[in-house]
Amino acid sequence: KAKKQQAPMFRAVSATGSDVWAGGSALYHSQDAGLHWIRVVPASAGTMLTGEIVRLEFVDLQHGKVSTSTAEIWTTADDGQTWQKQ
Repeated sequence: KAKKQQAPMFRAVSATGSDVWAGGSALYHSQDAGLHWIRVVPASAGTMLTGEIVRLEFVDLQHGKVSTSTAEIWTTADDGQTWQKQ
C-alpha cells in the first residue's frame, strides 16, 4: 500500500514581486509567482535548520531571514543560495 504524501503546511509567506517564499515544516521558493517551486534547505557548516519555520522576512530579492519555532534565526544575502545561522 502506497504511503500518502503529506501536503506541506505553511505558517509564513514572504513575497517581493513574483519572488515568493513559503515556510512551515519546510522552506519553498518560487521565482515565478508560484507556478514552480523548489525546496530550499538552509544549512551551514554541517548544521541544518531545526523546528518549524514561523516567520519569513525578505526585505528585497537577495536578503532574507528565517525564524524557527526552536528560536533559530537563519539569514541569506544571495536569494537563498547560502545561509548563515545567527
